[in-house]
Amino acid sequence: MGLWWRRSRRLSRELEQPINDIVEMLRHLGRDQWQAGDGPLSPLRTSRIEELNAMANAVRSSDRQLQASEAERSRAERLLELVMEHTTESLWEIVAEKSLIRVSSRFARRFALGSECVPLEVFNQLVHPDDMERLRLRRESFFSGMDGVYEVEYRCIDRAGQYVWLLSRGQALEWDARGRVLRSAGTHVDISRLKAVERDLRRATLEAQDASRAKSRFLSSMSHELRTPLNAVQGFAQLIELEVESKPEAVPIGEYAREIVKASRHLTALVDDILDLSTLEGRRQQLHIRPVEVGAMLAGCIELVQPQIRERQLQLQLIPMCRLLYVQADSRRLQQILLNLLSNAIKYNCPQGRITLGYEVRSDCVRIWVKDTGPGLDAKQQSQLFQPFQRLGRESSNIPGAGIGLVLCHELASMMNGSMGFYSEPGHGCRFWIDLPGAAAPEDQRMPSGGPPTGQAERVEDDS
Repeated sequence: MGLWWRRSRRLSRELEQPINDIVEMLRHLGRDQWQAGDGPLSPLRTSRIEELNAMANAVRSSDRQLQASEAERSRAERLLELVMEHTTESLWEIVAEKSLIRVSSRFARRFALGSECVPLEVFNQLVHPDDMERLRLRRESFFSGMDGVYEVEYRCIDRAGQYVWLLSRGQALEWDARGRVLRSAGTHVDISRLKAVERDLRRATLEAQDASRAKSRFLSSMSHELRTPLNAVQGFAQLIELEVESKPEAVPIGEYAREIVKASRHLTALVDDILDLSTLEGRRQQLHIRPVEVGAMLAGCIELVQPQIRERQLQLQLIPMCRLLYVQADSRRLQQILLNLLSNAIKYNCPQGRITLGYEVRSDCVRIWVKDTGPGLDAKQQSQLFQPFQRLGRESSNIPGAGIGLVLCHELASMMNGSMGFYSEPGHGCRFWIDLPGAAAPEDQRMPSGGPPTGQAERVEDDS
């Protein structure tokens, strides 16, 4: 009996110290004020009991993991504080039932608040009087539970007496049984610089709009003022041309008169383009959109440019159409676009060059295109297309033009719910096109029931 008693006493002594050490380790790990950096746990006496050694090793492992986790948490917290300090003016928390707002110490110092936690009435005294009503309504809507996210801009006066624009964003953290917000938190961001940039941009935009309107008024006025003397010059030159037509001795005078007529017509066309540009920029242009038959339009344009084609000794090819095809467009303006594209293809083509006029039926539109065999455009010239008064380096050439035509075409295409595009390579000419919505034939021009099915057309492309 005594032997068993002595063995139990010895076993108790062997268990007491390791267990006490383990308890102390667990107390160390579990106390509320545990922080990284407390240092390693006290060493344990090695026990002959393997279970105790395993328990001790498990506690040591837990200690190391907690130390590492706390170090990572502290590092993340410092990083978060650094980021918040440089991206926000302050974190805030509002306790609605107590009407209190808590801000950072830096915010309290900047805006001369006596404490980091102040009543909302005290905070409201910082708000600009013109912004207070908007802020009050936004708070009421948010704290009533109607909105899930809180966001509002307003001005607050700092300790230097300057108003600072703040963007306040936050969300609810706690609600009562009726769904009203009890507690919320968010950030204050200083957006004063952004507001200053916005103000400058708004002022610059207004100034640019005023300048644009003044320019449009000037162009319109000058166009009308120039039209009268140009008509007179052209009229008198035509009279001179008629008077000397039957007088062989006055042939040079007739040639001079024809040059005057030609030049006056060019100037009149230029004035018309400028007037069109001014009305387009002011969106005062009225278009009459209706179904336009493409084949007749292309044939009419071909007829009008034949004199220029013959004069320049160019070849003009029209891709034949397999059936009637219609687009939604203003007939007069579509003709203006096509004549402008043909005129450019004539002016900028190579001697004895070729011009091709054709169409494609696409899934979402009808494409009408003009292709030439001129020198083409390089990357820099392509980037300057569709810009007003841009001649692409040909300002000093003897080719007439003012760089307005393509701009007008682009704007007119847009106003007809279409678009313009081009493809060009240096040395391989240019291909310009206009895409327009397709249209059904008007009721009075539809084919009999024995004809081809309505809406079908063969896709035709340039094979050159």
